[in-house]
Amino acid sequence: MNKTLARFFVIYFVLDLIFVVYFVLVDDYLSLLNSQIGALAAMSVAIGSFLGYKSSVNEQVKKLDGCEVEQRDIIDKIEDSYELFDDEEINYGEITEEEAKNIYKEERDKLKKSSKIKNIALTFKGIFSPFRLVGYFLLILGFFWLEGNGHLKILPFILGLSILPVSSVILAFRKQ
Repeated sequence: MNKTLARFFVIYFVLDLIFVVYFVLVDDYLSLLNSQIGALAAMSVAIGSFLGYKSSVNEQVKKLDGCEVEQRDIIDKIEDSYELFDDEEINYGEITEEEAKNIYKEERDKLKKSSKIKNIALTFKGIFSPFRLVGYFLLILGFFWLEGNGHLKILPFILGLSILPVSSVILAFRKQ
């Protein structure tokens, strides 16, 4: 486990421990239950998302491993997808500055549109992965279980859900 992930879990468990200690001290075990179900549900969604995207990335890596190696490597394809900067010099004649700007804008717009569609297609499996859906199912199940038994307290439940994003924000600020 890398240092960033370890730091994240330390922050996460410290924040969770603060809620646990607070709710035990004020003798509000129902709020403790709500906060812990919220925290576990949020963590299950996050882990499910991670596993879903991880499997999607691994599939893409496997696809790339099976490809034949071309003359141009992957970095060249990314940096120069239209082979505009080949080793050969091509004389296009005189181009005005305005024409060059228009060509640049057109190519940039084409690249933006195609990269958005390609990104959606590549991450579609990660978005709707079974791991992630199980996480959301647990979140909904926990919410309805608390509501159905008359134990739901919205504020502690939302506080439990917020432990994960607050931990991420704290970690981001600590890095800077």
